[in-house]
Amino acid sequence: MGNLFKVSDQNDLVESKQYPNYAKFPFQHFNPVQSRIFDFYNQDCNAVIASSTSSGKTVSSEMLAASQIREKGGKILYLAPMKALAKEKYDDWTKEGHHFSDLNISICTGDYRLTADRQEELKNADIIILTSEMLNSRCRNMESEKNDFLIQAKICIVDEAHLLTVPGRGDHLEVGLMNLTKINKDIRIVLLSATMPNVDEIAEWVSNSLSDKDTYLLLSKFRPCPLGVHYETYFDAGKYEDQELEKISKALEIMEDNEDDKFLIFVHTKRTGELLKTEMKKRGMEALFHSADLTKEQREKLESSFKDKGKDGLQYLIATSTIAWGCHHENSLISMSDGSLKKLKDLSVNDKVFSFDGNKFVEDIIVNKEKLEKDDYKYLVELESGQSTIVNSSHEFYSAIKRSIPSYNLVSKIKKGDYLAIPSNFEIFSSKTKSDDFGYVCGYIIGDGCLTKKRLYADGQDSLILDISFSYKNEYNHMLYLKKLIAKISKDKNISVKLDEKCNCLHLKSNRRNVVSNFKHLFPHGRNKDKLSLLNHPIHNNSYIIGLIQGLFDSDGGVSNHGKNNYSLEFTNISYNLIKELHQILINFGIQSSIGKKKMKNNLVNGRLIKKVRKYIYRLRIYGNNIIKFNKLIGFRNKEKKLLCQKIVSNYINTNKLVKDIVPVRTFINKYSSKELKSNFGIDKYNLLNKQDLSRANLIKVANFYKDNDLLKLSNCELKWSKVKFIKKIKCKDVFYDIEVKNNNNYVADGFLSHNCNLPARRVIILGMHRGMSEVETYDIWQMAGRAGRPGFDPRGDVYILLPESKADKHRARLQNPQNIDSKLLDNIGGHYKTLAFHIVSEIHHNRIKTKDDIKNWYSRTLANYQSKGLNDSILNSTVDLLIKCGAIKEEDGIYKVTSVGMVSSMFYYSPFDVADLRKNFMALFKSGNENDDLWVSIALGNIDSIKMGIVSKAEKEDIFAYQNRITKIFGKDTILEPSIKGGYAYYCAMNGLNPGAVATTMRLYQWDFPRLIQVLQAIDSFGCKWNKSQFFHDLQSRVIYGVKSELLDFVKLPDIGKVRAERLWSLGFRNLSDIVNRKDVLKTALNLKQEKIDEIIKEAQKGILLS
Repeated sequence: MGNLFKVSDQNDLVESKQYPNYAKFPFQHFNPVQSRIFDFYNQDCNAVIASSTSSGKTVSSEMLAASQIREKGGKILYLAPMKALAKEKYDDWTKEGHHFSDLNISICTGDYRLTADRQEELKNADIIILTSEMLNSRCRNMESEKNDFLIQAKICIVDEAHLLTVPGRGDHLEVGLMNLTKINKDIRIVLLSATMPNVDEIAEWVSNSLSDKDTYLLLSKFRPCPLGVHYETYFDAGKYEDQELEKISKALEIMEDNEDDKFLIFVHTKRTGELLKTEMKKRGMEALFHSADLTKEQREKLESSFKDKGKDGLQYLIATSTIAWGCHHENSLISMSDGSLKKLKDLSVNDKVFSFDGNKFVEDIIVNKEKLEKDDYKYLVELESGQSTIVNSSHEFYSAIKRSIPSYNLVSKIKKGDYLAIPSNFEIFSSKTKSDDFGYVCGYIIGDGCLTKKRLYADGQDSLILDISFSYKNEYNHMLYLKKLIAKISKDKNISVKLDEKCNCLHLKSNRRNVVSNFKHLFPHGRNKDKLSLLNHPIHNNSYIIGLIQGLFDSDGGVSNHGKNNYSLEFTNISYNLIKELHQILINFGIQSSIGKKKMKNNLVNGRLIKKVRKYIYRLRIYGNNIIKFNKLIGFRNKEKKLLCQKIVSNYINTNKLVKDIVPVRTFINKYSSKELKSNFGIDKYNLLNKQDLSRANLIKVANFYKDNDLLKLSNCELKWSKVKFIKKIKCKDVFYDIEVKNNNNYVADGFLSHNCNLPARRVIILGMHRGMSEVETYDIWQMAGRAGRPGFDPRGDVYILLPESKADKHRARLQNPQNIDSKLLDNIGGHYKTLAFHIVSEIHHNRIKTKDDIKNWYSRTLANYQSKGLNDSILNSTVDLLIKCGAIKEEDGIYKVTSVGMVSSMFYYSPFDVADLRKNFMALFKSGNENDDLWVSIALGNIDSIKMGIVSKAEKEDIFAYQNRITKIFGKDTILEPSIKGGYAYYCAMNGLNPGAVATTMRLYQWDFPRLIQVLQAIDSFGCKWNKSQFFHDLQSRVIYGVKSELLDFVKLPDIGKVRAERLWSLGFRNLSDIVNRKDVLKTALNLKQEKIDEIIKEAQKGILLS
């Protein structure tokens, strides 16, 4: 038994650089929670961390894990609450740049079979991510070498530890931790949670029952954004519908009292949401309803509508907690208001970015940043101007679809040929400034130089060589110029010049430390330039960036002649990232450029063939009037290139040969007459609407002539438009982020104008405490409440929780004193401790319990025993007696063994009492020969232990009345309990495609779980009963899931035919598979499918005939 130490927040914040080099964190200071973890991260102890959402628990766990793996060795187990969250954590930790990305990380959930390769992967893994169910399953089979990784683990981190109290999941976590700490006594346990009221008790259980190590309990009060909680009551007498209207009336009062704020209103059922939406509409309040049964396309459209309206329009979103956000790739480049660029992953709250105010780009502030790691399809978008970006499916661009009125549109709606908005000018560097010599040299090194490693100095630092190459024939004088600049910067003239006769080029070289030290922090070390970047250069400095760009164009750039008096300035490099960064930096000068590829060729130098080493390099080009801007604001230093640039600038000015600036205005122009447009401006309206686009110059003329404010605004704003070259779905597992901007709800990423994707919720309303007849758990309520107010955006958040007037005190007490984290092992349903019974059976099945003393010893380590403060022999004895009585276990000479019922229960995680009832019911069904009678089959399915103790509402009683009478005639009065009749009715409706009325929710639940139930029945058949009814069970599964009568079974087994199409075929006289084959013409008309689908159906029908 270890000691328990209680600690609180550390308000003297610790600098993150004080943490050893086991992990690197992208912030200067740890927060109060993480600063306290710093005190004991490297101690051999357990930890229980109780702190609010977004308080940094993940970083805290990484501090513990990194220290263990990198300093002491051993594996880390990370328990995620769900498979989806396990996958997200895996994607997060394995992404490039994360401080765990160099580790071997494996995922172990129910989706992954433990093959030989997977076993080897787990053996070599540093971190293994799994669910609590998988942990329990692996711990049950320790006789297998596949699970040796559990013994090698040194820390087990449990995320969302409050799930210990969730029925159906908490017991697996509890027993899994018990079994893990039994087989691995040296493992450290770390529990994380935001909602554990009795966290002291949980920590004591860890310290006293699970582990002999000391345990630190961190009780944090740190919350990033203050939350105001308001309890409001509504009149709850009368019918259900009346109560719902009372709730809605109260919600409307709150909204009207805060008419300027945006609201997120949580409802617990779709019915309530629709009713609220209707009542709001009556009062002129437009609302959107976001529910789980919307299709992806519907959700995207809904979210788009909400975001388009902004803070001045639509204020209200009704939700059932299904909201999804859109976002950019973590490496997307964000344009900062000082002219610099930052990768999205490096942005922080309060950073200043460029945002479009409808006319020009202005400074705005980031108020929120969220990481989204959902693994779904993303979109790669590339424009004809060369920019590209990756976004998720909920992202929106300012765009003109089919040249319609520009607005924010979902990426999924945008097609090839549509126009996207790009910035034309940030107006940062609008006047000529003297260029910086150091920046110029750095630009030249990027273009034609490198820093290569030579050896190590005595102090352990790299000894580097600066090497810049020049053409011997054309650049000798410029080489001497650059040599003088480097000598001036480094105050060292010892810089050598060497001739490479093989390629006829000069090399400017120096390995002098005081020369190289000026540049070593700005460049990668080595000759590989693929990863060159400008982000670590001071690109916000006007003088430096002008010098840098001059150096780039003087080294690897110049003037290109494309013929017919058409010129461009061109810069080439092998690094796409560098080209992309330069493209965005030039916008600071109001210079537009395009990005493309240049095909590489073999070269002949001095009679020697120099083979190409890559297929393409990347190219940035500047055309037309942008060359004039470049010459005016930046220019060349190389004399030959400078003269050539000035010559073509003079030519462009004299001939007015400018790049055509297109604006999508088809919808705006449509209202003007063809005759006026033709006579006044020479514009062919037909061509404009169907083929061509309008130049900005002509647009300004039209706008001024008609005094059209919309056209004037569009023509004068700091936006340009580029066509989509291609847009395609890609599978991308990288991390994506969403950011919120305070004022204008947009920002510039990768050179694209993008809309905020998060939905602001200054205030949250939660409509009631019930979902149907069940109370919503308090931790669910507080999860919803957490949506109110976000750090950096709102000074505070406010949540309004609506309580029924007659039970307001009860619910207020529940919320103010949230439910404790109680063990689920002792849940008593219908007089049975069913969860406890299942785990006892499972432990007996896996030979960890053999005697009555074994049961007591096992139970003594449970959270249930610790919370009950003593062993209750009567509970254990009665549970064991019931298991023997139902036939799940048996006792022979004081040793417990499982029967076939117990084996099936343990293997399929099914209640032993339900398995026993299913065995008894179907044995009677088959013995009586009534398996073809749907009434008998439905009762055999519905009359089981877990259903017998259910609740039947008044509405449900009315709907099952006729069915109940038929059952009573067969089995007699009062022989079957009413909840079982309700269960049987749900199955009966599913088997026959009937509308179950008030029992619809129950029926859908049964249909969802039916494949597992069929597996249980087939296992009962195989292990003990030997009914040989596999085809019967297969057909029964099809009927329940598809919701069809037995005569339609052959039809729904065919491809592309479900319940609706099968019923349509029956109504047209189709009775068997032969009709499918012989009535081909009628079949195609009836199903309305393409011919290839019809052919496939006929082919499968022919196979079915042969098999029958």
